[in-house]
Formats: sequence, C-alpha cells, structure tokens
Amino acid sequence: MSNSHQPEISKASVVLFNVKYSANLGDGVLSECLEGGLVNYGFASDKVRSADLAARTKFSVNSAGRGRLLSLLDGMPKNLRQSLLMIPLRYLLKSKWSPFYGRNLNVADVVVVGGGNLFTDMDRNFPTKISAVMRLAAKRNLPLAIYGVGASGVWSDASIREMRKALEACRPFYISVRDEQSKSTFESLFADSIGCQVAVVRDPGILASRHYVSRQLSNSQVSGASRKKIGLCVTAGSALRYHSDLTLDDEKLRDLYQECAVGLIEKGFDIALFTNGSSEDRSFLENELSHLKTKYPSHVQIQQADTPDQLVSIISSLDALVAHRMHALIVAFSYNIPIAALSWDPKIRAFMDSVGMSSATLDTAHTSSVEIINNVVQLLSTNSVPDNSAFIDESTEHINLLGQAIEQALAKKLGR
Repeated sequence: MSNSHQPEISKASVVLFNVKYSANLGDGVLSECLEGGLVNYGFASDKVRSADLAARTKFSVNSAGRGRLLSLLDGMPKNLRQSLLMIPLRYLLKSKWSPFYGRNLNVADVVVVGGGNLFTDMDRNFPTKISAVMRLAAKRNLPLAIYGVGASGVWSDASIREMRKALEACRPFYISVRDEQSKSTFESLFADSIGCQVAVVRDPGILASRHYVSRQLSNSQVSGASRKKIGLCVTAGSALRYHSDLTLDDEKLRDLYQECAVGLIEKGFDIALFTNGSSEDRSFLENELSHLKTKYPSHVQIQQADTPDQLVSIISSLDALVAHRMHALIVAFSYNIPIAALSWDPKIRAFMDSVGMSSATLDTAHTSSVEIINNVVQLLSTNSVPDNSAFIDESTEHINLLGQAIEQALAKKLGR
C-alpha cells in the first residue's frame, strides 16, 4: 500500500452494488476484476466486497426458472409485461432486496454502484433496485460513487423520475460510464440530477488477464497440432430478443451457429461450444447444438463453466472467439485472443470501436455464417488483435482514480 494513501483506507469498508452472482458469469468476471483493482490500489482485501442487487450470495447457473421466465416474457407486449412485473418487483423490493441492501449498507463506509450494464430500463428492474440502494445510502449519509456502468435503452417516464429523485438524494461524488454512448445516454437522462462530471472509463473486465493471471494453453499450443481451437460462445435467442430489438428466431440462430461450426471444422479448425452460464443459453446449446459433438467427436468440445474463473479458463484456452456476449469478448481481448463480435446491442459495437476492432464486428441480424468464417480465418491469418497492454494499463489507472475519489470522499466525511 502506497504511503500516499490516507491511513483510513486500510480500515474503510467498500461495498460494491452490482450483479456479481448473475447467472451470466461475465458479470462475475467484471465484479471480481473491480474488487481486485481496488485491493491493488490499497484497500484491504477483506474490506472490499460486492452485494448483488438481486440479493444473491453465490454463483448458481442452474436456474431453470430463469429460462422459462424469459421465454414467457419474450412473447408479451412490452406494456403488459411491465405492468405485470411491477407487482413482483414491489413485493421483492420490500420483502427481500431492501433488507439485504440495508444489512450491507450498515457495514459500509462508502458505496460504489458498478460495473456492468446497470443503467438500463428493462421492465423497471434496475431502476427499482438501484434507486432503492441510493435512497438507503442517502439516509445513512454514506458517500456513493457510480463506476464503469453501461447506460442504454429507452426509459419509461416512471423509471426516469425514480432515478432522478434517488440521484438528487445521494448526490454521487464520482460518476463514470464505460463508453461514450453510455455517457450521452446518462447525461441526457440525468444531467440535472447530479453534481459532478461523468467520466468515461474502461470496463473492469479488461483486467481479466491480470486478475486471473494464468492463460490456459489451447490444444494446438500444447501439442503443436495444426488444428487451432475456435470458441463459439452460444447465446439463446430468447436472451437476445428480450434485451434488444433483434427479431432473429431460434431456428435461424441455431442454423447460424451450426453452419459456423461445420464450416470452421471443414477449414481445419476444432470447435469449443460453451456459454457464459445463463440457463437459457445452456439449454439452447444442449437442445440445439449438442449433436455436433456426436457427429464430430474428434473436433467438437462442449465446455461449461460454473464460476467466473472457470469461464475465463475456457476462453483463455482458445485461439479465436466468436461471441454475442460482451464479457466473453472482453475476456478474450484481455488475453490477446482474436475475436469476431456478433453485434446485437449497441454496447457490443461501442466496445469493439473503443479498442480499434470495428472491422471484426458483424451485425447478427444481417451477417451469414460464411462472413463469420471468413472473418475468423482473416483474423488468424493476420493476427488482427491490437496491442491490448495500453488498454489494460488504462483500466488500472481508471480504477486508481476511483480509489483516489473514494479517499477524498472519506476524508471529507471525516472533516479532514
């Protein structure tokens, strides 16, 4: 710990509110990277922890109910869906979430909301939860920061009002978002409700290769074999449709993955099929694509992760990655693995543009398997991955700036 730190930093309890224990293990990756970054800055490892906004306390990727719920919601008109969901949201907020938030805030000296795509209004879910955290923090006079969040989508008037009141109540001492588009969205919605500038920082997940350290060697690296391993990170159509305006149906998505796998095998590659952990993705892989393992037993692996470090281990063993999931792409980028991004949400393109990889971004709604295969072949033949060391260093520096802002907020609270 640097001597420049205030003595209180080693004693300060920093509670991060995010979705660390989401079934999408990418959320766990970025949460653990942010925790690790703050510890590296100088906060005590036993004083930095995440509180999950859904009151989860462990990783669990076998929630069959989540997949069924997404399928049900996928077929509902948006207005009806929002009206129906507000009933369980209010009940859970009162009975489960607020008490959980309160217990965590009771042991906090400072609060950080982030990272992840938290400032989005999917059926009023995140606005309800985050505004509750902010109001409870304000009642306890706890300094609160927002770090590295995504801000996107169309917000309901009710969610905007709720979030503005919460921001005005807690007055964050520091706010940052993860890309320019998020900054534009955040400021357009909440500029009048905040008392500080909005910074743009790197997603904490870029630190994966430093936080998890070792890279697993791919089959080709271990054996020297000529066949390289390409990862296909499988995402269910219901997840893509629920979180975006994409209209791609399950059959077309299955065909796209299948054609990519077969085409890449015919090009001389081996395939690793995996998911980011969500139950709907796992079910889609098992029901629609597992037959590829039977048909091509020597060239197809099916790998699943139950924890963030296992997900990182799978991704770091690849020679290239094709994925819709943002944090699968970010982890691969951190390990300098070539990536072909299947864009379905503005956040994917925003990330790829921000690291100079626009040419490796393909629009899911309009791309073909041939284009994806050709893109992968070109990436591997030209080793088209920019030097990521500057981006990793930048992410570290951004977390250090958060650490400095926390120190200043604590000093101000103590009247120093």
